[in-house]
Amino acid sequence: LTLEELRRLVEQSEDAGVELKEMPSEQVLRDFSTDIAAVANGKGGVIIFGASDAKALVGCELTGNERERISQEAAKCRPPVQIEFDEAPAEGGKRFSIVYVPAAETIPHSDHRDRTPVRVGNITAYLDPTGVLGWLTERGLLRRESQEGRQSFHEVKREPVSDEEAFAIAAALNSASPAVRLEAVRDVAY
Repeated sequence: LTLEELRRLVEQSEDAGVELKEMPSEQVLRDFSTDIAAVANGKGGVIIFGASDAKALVGCELTGNERERISQEAAKCRPPVQIEFDEAPAEGGKRFSIVYVPAAETIPHSDHRDRTPVRVGNITAYLDPTGVLGWLTERGLLRRESQEGRQSFHEVKREPVSDEEAFAIAAALNSASPAVRLEAVRDVAY
């Protein structure tokens, strides 16, 4: 990342693909899996340490312990997020630490609290089960049958699911296992 690219990202401010952090404080690192998952659940992006929300370039070099803690937070995401670190120099000897976050590909990432965060502009929101279905459909990972395709099969009578089935599906959607969550999504779709 060049100084000019860094300035451009900071000037555009926070959005779905850019998160600004002044310092890796305990409060920031405690909930960092949420930030990582939210950026990944968009189109991926960067988290820049050393830039304030007011767009001030204060600089920040991550120590080995801070990098380790950030990597641990990425591993707390389900599925884990494979982040990369970089540094960018700026005038006055300041350095900035950048965490590259790839886009989620197969299922949305959840954070350490089993929530599914997404960036909406410059804030973090959370997907409910319907939002997860929309996320999967939007990326072509969940297909709807066309009306023509449905006509070739026998007609199935739609009936409401029982409370017991609804609770079982809801519990599966909140499972720690990505495979169980994916099966629950399929159950909801059908």
